[in-house]
Amino acid sequence: GATLNEIFLVILMMTIRKYYDEKDEKVPNLKAAFPMNLRRRKESPFDKHGDPHNVWGYGFMKFHMNYRDPVDLFWKVKNSTDVAKLSPAPFVAKAMATMMVNTNPSI
Repeated sequence: GATLNEIFLVILMMTIRKYYDEKDEKVPNLKAAFPMNLRRRKESPFDKHGDPHNVWGYGFMKFHMNYRDPVDLFWKVKNSTDVAKLSPAPFVAKAMATMMVNTNPSI
């Protein structure tokens, strides 16, 4: 299955490519950060008081501008987001940010 973020990324990439195609310009190499859920698979979206909470970080990927058709693009995006979701980078970045805030509350 696909996530809404993946569908949004596909539409965004198609729109950017169409813009550059219509201007007859070369599409630049683009990268993006996208929000991703960092909760453990079985972790509840509610805290111990029953209030909703989010645990999220950023995944990073390059934009795929060379594709045959929208289905080809979808699978390229899906592969990239799946790789990003397996990466420890968002967890490391979140841990570092938390550590910085905890050691310097003025941040």
